[in-house]
Amino acid sequence: MSDPADPGATGSAGGVTVTPRRVNLRELVRSATEAQQAGRVDEAIGLYLQALSAKPSLEGPYNNVGACYYVRGRYEAAAAWYRMALARGDETARSNLGEAYRKLGRLAEAEALQREVLARDSDNVSARFSLAETLREGGHLEEALAEFDETTRRGPNFDSATWNRALLLLQLGRYDEGFVGYEERFRRMKNGPRKLDVPRWQGEPLEGRTILLYDEQGFGDSLQFARFIKAVEARGGRVVFECRPPLVRLMASLEGVTTVVPRGQPLPPYEVAAPLLSLPLILGTTLETLPAPARYLAPPPESSGVLDRVLPREPNVIKVGIAWAGRPIHANDATRSAGLGAFAPLIGLPNVSLYSLQIGPRGADLDALGFRGLITDLAPVLKDFADTAAAMDRLDLIISIDSAVAHLAGALGRPIWVALPFVAEWRWMTRRSDSPWYPSVRLFRQPRFGDWDSAFRHIATALEVRDGLAVPTGA
Repeated sequence: MSDPADPGATGSAGGVTVTPRRVNLRELVRSATEAQQAGRVDEAIGLYLQALSAKPSLEGPYNNVGACYYVRGRYEAAAAWYRMALARGDETARSNLGEAYRKLGRLAEAEALQREVLARDSDNVSARFSLAETLREGGHLEEALAEFDETTRRGPNFDSATWNRALLLLQLGRYDEGFVGYEERFRRMKNGPRKLDVPRWQGEPLEGRTILLYDEQGFGDSLQFARFIKAVEARGGRVVFECRPPLVRLMASLEGVTTVVPRGQPLPPYEVAAPLLSLPLILGTTLETLPAPARYLAPPPESSGVLDRVLPREPNVIKVGIAWAGRPIHANDATRSAGLGAFAPLIGLPNVSLYSLQIGPRGADLDALGFRGLITDLAPVLKDFADTAAAMDRLDLIISIDSAVAHLAGALGRPIWVALPFVAEWRWMTRRSDSPWYPSVRLFRQPRFGDWDSAFRHIATALEVRDGLAVPTGA
């Protein structure tokens, strides 16, 4: 059987095509299921297609092929197979189809399917979780919270619901509850929380003791949460901060840090420890008490010299740094990364010079789209976050998707416009164009799922009229 959702797929596996008349269906489906459970989804799809070629009336493989495509992020293909499964009476595909529609931004259809499932089985926690996510993504946050609450009540071991509920509470600004649930992240880690031979700090006075704070998760998280270190030092201790090497030179500028140590290097003696992202909980942070200094990071002086040549002073010209993609390993990268093409409306605006702050493989987009002659690439002189910070201090504005670049600009107090997807991460809250975390941030949100065009037209218009920007006048 050929794959109607993928015409290039075949009913073969391992390079061997099996003649349908000679297929042992039970063995074939068993092998396909084993491959699927082991994460070998391409192999599983091929085996399921062989089984369906031999007997198209089989029910289970249709839903399973859809599940394989879902894992690959091929949501249109997944939806096609789920529809075929549903047409053949496989009710397990109904909730799965709703989840695929959610991923595609077809939220009304997703909600309808999920409610149909729950009308038949109110204890289906997977469908209720999917409904909660659909409501959240549609902006119905209080309804979503109620469904997350019901999911955790009916399925107390449903870890994803507990975690997503915490993120929603944070998005709503209910930090006192949300940061309690944020500790759930440790249960989601493959190896669990870091094991140390000292007590975890609980917020008590340090009385001269040395505390180890260590970063975790993404670079943006470290930049965002570094603000809390000053409050730790104020409890009367010495702070050793361990972070990844690209952050070390920059983090040395943090007020309250005694020593910065690259991750993997020997640590000095310490008596207590805490993970960086647990500090808001330990310190009892609420939305009202959130520290939001205008600038709490600064580049070291030695990071600035090489930039004189690539970032010259230009009177009456707005120098704009841009970043269009985050790290591809981020779970939400496909949604948050607009791509360089989305920035096209900014090219050619009068008295605007564009500079790329994009590092890593996506920097090649400059050549792929033919934009290299239109945007100055700073990547060759950006060796770490300190270099990027020094470059930002010489720019008039940074425009970025939700990535570490945005957090760095905010931590430096530089003017930063952040392009956000319709469903933004918790830290950007909802329905606001400013941020309680960064006074210098302005948020530009998609008006609807996937609509980067409207967001960047708004950005281009604001840039063209210099909305809220200081125009450099001196030489």
